Amino acid sequence: MKRGYRGFVLYAILVLGVVGIWYFLSETDITSDTYTYHQYQADLEEGNVKSVIIEQNAETPTGTLVVILKDDADRHEIVVSDVNEEQEYLKQNDFIIICLKTFQEPAGCPHGFHI
Repeated sequence: MKRGYRGFVLYAILVLGVVGIWYFLSETDITSDTYTYHQYQADLEEGNVKSVIIEQNAETPTGTLVVILKDDADRHEIVVSDVNEEQEYLKQNDFIIICLKTFQEPAGCPHGFHI
């Protein structure tokens, strides 16, 4: 009788673990941001962008733009193929680059950020 009870408890713990992992992964839905590159361009041209953080990947010149809008507290992430082109695009739109996060931390620059 004890042996069957022990097997039931093992299966119950296993099922609860799988359900817990599934619930955790569904709550942290990474692909839920539907903000597109074209929306970013329109918001930038209309002056709706509060800040842009450029994060360069190890595979240069690719990277990610973290866009924060003036009327929105959310952070929108957009993957770009060339962060250098994005810097030029921001300059063309008279947007001051606030932060550039590089893959390798430059000397004398804390946490990989520099202006």
